Amino acid sequence: MRFTECLNDTTIANDVRAFAVDPGLVRTAMTELQLSSEAGRTYLPGIQKLFDDGVDIEPMHAALLIADIAAGRFDTLAGRLLRGVDDRDALAEEMDAIVADDGRALRFTTADQAKL
Repeated sequence: MRFTECLNDTTIANDVRAFAVDPGLVRTAMTELQLSSEAGRTYLPGIQKLFDDGVDIEPMHAALLIADIAAGRFDTLAGRLLRGVDDRDALAEEMDAIVADDGRALRFTTADQAKL
């Protein structure tokens, strides 16, 4: 996240924006390989359970998010994290509040700051 924020800060003057995108758990050839390979079952044993529990993001969700980013819909949120599971219309309505709250960014606070 810090890299995304710094990259965005560096490139925004040239109208280039950076975003961190978490597409979510999408059933792809890569995840199928993880499910069927010994290495995948050994090092990523929780993926099958996630799929069994219904955590399976439609690939189109992430694709539409990327298309919206490319079209400039979420420019206000440049430097922040966007997720494939997000309701894009709700996210668009909440952008100003997210920025005002410094949300979807990586921030470290001390215990004293957290109380404020």
